[in-house]
Amino acid sequence: MNNYSSSIRAFLLKEEQNLSAYVLLFLIGFSVLGTALSFVPANGDDLTLLSTVANTPTPIKFFFGDWGLGNYYRPLHSLTLWFSYQFFGVSAGYNQLLNLILHFAIVCLLFRLIRSVQPDITISFLITSLSLVSIYTMSPATWVSDRPTLFVALFFLLLLNHLYKNGQPNVGRISYIVILSILALMSKESGLIVPFFILYYGFCMKQPAKYRTKIIIVSLIIIVAYSIFRLATFGPSAFSYSESGYIMGVTHYDNLFQLSKYLQYYARFENMIKNLIAPFFPIFNWEGGILSIRALIRWSPFWSLTLLLVALTTRKLSKLSSLQKAALAIIVLNSVIHNSIYRYRSQYLSQFAICIFVVSSPLLLNSTITRKFVVKILAIALLLFNIIGVSRSLNSTLLFRYEMLNKYDLFPIIQACSPRIDNRIVMQVLQKYKK
Repeated sequence: MNNYSSSIRAFLLKEEQNLSAYVLLFLIGFSVLGTALSFVPANGDDLTLLSTVANTPTPIKFFFGDWGLGNYYRPLHSLTLWFSYQFFGVSAGYNQLLNLILHFAIVCLLFRLIRSVQPDITISFLITSLSLVSIYTMSPATWVSDRPTLFVALFFLLLLNHLYKNGQPNVGRISYIVILSILALMSKESGLIVPFFILYYGFCMKQPAKYRTKIIIVSLIIIVAYSIFRLATFGPSAFSYSESGYIMGVTHYDNLFQLSKYLQYYARFENMIKNLIAPFFPIFNWEGGILSIRALIRWSPFWSLTLLLVALTTRKLSKLSSLQKAALAIIVLNSVIHNSIYRYRSQYLSQFAICIFVVSSPLLLNSTITRKFVVKILAIALLLFNIIGVSRSLNSTLLFRYEMLNKYDLFPIIQACSPRIDNRIVMQVLQKYKK
């Protein structure tokens, strides 16, 4: 018993500074993102998914089919939404709170990872805060229907914390890696990033040959098994995703499949390029169009400060740290997996990767006081800009949902999403929230 108490005491002493940082991260996050707790389910996807869980007798069904919006296999989200509806009905606060808790947990895992390589707690805290409050991480943190993105990120950050000890590659437990991969794939299609990253880890890390062979084979088996499962479940449309976007960053299209075959290939290629560029140089709008001159000027703190932070911590590829190389692999894999779409929310993991890239740079770890001071100033300025931008966006969303509910009785949403939305759900929402 005394040994156990001593271990707890030693852990608390060691983590005292980190615990203070977690509390401060929570306070900043809640003060900015807490507006989402007032978001009512006045959104087409939210109402459709509520209608789906309301008409599903048992959540077991979600493990063998879609989540209510087409060929999307996301049983973990459906499970949480189903139980929330059983206990709390259409009450939005509980669902919004769960998203915020998941987002905060992921941010804490990021802080824990980069703190293991960055002795300067101020730098670790400030750079972590850039993922806590960002236009790229706002949607999963505040939109219930984007919770699957949070699940994928949670399992991925758990994987990174397991594979990298003090910034160096570690021989991870294969059983744990398999579990995280399966859970990520049950979260969202982009959960493929977990087994693909394990594949990268197996090929690129200097680990025992026998271990590397094992994780390469395991990751390939998981990827193939998941692909077969999707084909068996959804048929020919298993890997078909159609979203709106831009060609050459200027010509808008409403549906990817409305383009000619060759333009579809080009659009996917362009989406990958934009997904690669955006984390370092955020100059695209919500759907991937290039920002107007006025918008570029208005957003200049966002893209200029991000570029400066990356420039101050970038060396030749051969001189990058292991975690920096992992961060680049994350951005590349995330870009390829999201080839059919460009959205800010698809940059969620890439935003975390940028923070890992900056903090784990040898240039920053071995830098002079001057360089560290400049990085801190840049991070503070970017954090303040993020707070202002995210706060305005959330307030705008709150007003939109309020008007949609109280002024229009959700009619535009019902008209756009009929017949997927159950009138019973609409009535419950109106009765509970309409003033």
